Amino acid sequence: MSFLKLLAFLNVFIFLGIMLFGKMERNKAFILFILLSYPLQHILLFADLHSFDVIVFSFYFIFYKRKGLKNNETIIYGYLLAFLALIVIVGFVFSTVGIDSENIIKFITIFPIFIYGKIFIDECISDPTFLESILKCFRFMLGFGLCFLILQMAFGLKVSLVKTLNPNVIITNSIRYPGIFSDPQQFSQFLGACSFLCLIKFDDQKLPKINLVLFGLSVISIMAAGGRAGLMGWVLGLLFVLFFSKPKYKIAIVLSAVIIFFIALNFQDKLSIFNRGSDLNETYDFRASIWADAFEIFEQNLYWGIGLGNYGKYVFLHYPDQIWMINNEVSSFDQPESGYLLILTEMGALGFASIFTFVIFPIIQTFYYYLKTKDINFILMISSMICWLIGFYSTYSFGDIRIKILVGSIIALMIVYRTILKSTDQIELEEENVTETLTEN
Repeated sequence: MSFLKLLAFLNVFIFLGIMLFGKMERNKAFILFILLSYPLQHILLFADLHSFDVIVFSFYFIFYKRKGLKNNETIIYGYLLAFLALIVIVGFVFSTVGIDSENIIKFITIFPIFIYGKIFIDECISDPTFLESILKCFRFMLGFGLCFLILQMAFGLKVSLVKTLNPNVIITNSIRYPGIFSDPQQFSQFLGACSFLCLIKFDDQKLPKINLVLFGLSVISIMAAGGRAGLMGWVLGLLFVLFFSKPKYKIAIVLSAVIIFFIALNFQDKLSIFNRGSDLNETYDFRASIWADAFEIFEQNLYWGIGLGNYGKYVFLHYPDQIWMINNEVSSFDQPESGYLLILTEMGALGFASIFTFVIFPIIQTFYYYLKTKDINFILMISSMICWLIGFYSTYSFGDIRIKILVGSIIALMIVYRTILKSTDQIELEEENVTETLTEN
């Protein structure tokens, strides 16, 4: 048994111990455990079931206690999930590629992230103070990721939490550090998204300085990972915050950006983002050819796609230019170097629309509620999502379950925060009406 798998089993046993003998309410303990053990959630335990899948299913069928809360938004998303499941099944039926146990497991593992998100939402709505604990977990996740990167830069790529690193880690004259992930692009998305979450606060107290330090270190770490799309996402997220923030915050953001820029220049020999000029054109030409193939597959399978999990099998049969040798074994690409195109090819236009309804609709609602309240927390949540949305175009980051957990957590946070503020506004309105009635009488 490998060391990583041993860690995963230990993780599950600790979880079961907390559930059986812990004193904290189990639903809350489940959410906190997922976030605090975040770095280990991707490790495969059985076949293609990750540690996260095993923990979520174990909790849901054995320990879960329903809150009995009714939230119209989550009810709608429940119907949307059922529609998405139906699309995947229809895609399997019409697929020209044979369906095997791997496809079935891919289908089963759609559901854990939605189970986690529903419990996250219910717990935070029933106890709004729980949000503070969630934010602390995000800071811990980011802090752990940064510390792991420092160890990786000091001792080399043998410091890793994955079995195999992606080939794009080693580039000419430099290393693109992947941190706790296998792919530096996934690491960049994680860093960018978490950096904005560290700026969220739910009271009038001053933001702790450690949060600002984590924010600054995140962008420098993105440069060490050499993720151009991740850096672009972070920059666009920062500009989004800059545009909607108050003047005093704009000054602070600009000054912080200038300081980060000069620090980066002084350490540019250590940051792979500055050493990627030679591979830019070659990388773009390569990706352009893969994207063209993927779009062709999508056009030929417009509505249902080729079947969830079938991209590698399909290109192996029809696109020999997407086959390569690794360790003297023939292997095919398992994604077209773009998350958006992978979803389009495997699940068609209907599956794509369903999945991104889960993403775009909460963002639109969150922005609308910002316009009503002018609460900068909403903008920070959207900026966090921008980091992932931009990076997703160049890599299918959902290939690592931890990115799913991160994105699912941010979407759940958006829904929760809006729901809590709506409830607060409704209570205040009712109190005002009661006061007016008593005054009139």
